[in-house]
Amino acid sequence: MVTDGATVYWLCDVYVDPAYRAQGVGKKLIATITGHPDYRNLFGILATRDAHGLYEQFGFVRDHGKTLTRTPDFLRK
Repeated sequence: MVTDGATVYWLCDVYVDPAYRAQGVGKKLIATITGHPDYRNLFGILATRDAHGLYEQFGFVRDHGKTLTRTPDFLRK
């Protein structure tokens, strides 16, 4: 993850070892990031080829093809 710590974070790569897939590791990771006090009020940006459904569970919205964004919590309330 790359962030300026003030306005935005870019989730640039998420990889779960095949031995740990289908155990909720990816969900826990994304839940931790999106719920963390340092990041929940920043804009989130990422791109994925095939995991849109995972990220959409945590408030990310498809923008263009592979790109998703997440609006900061303070703007969603």
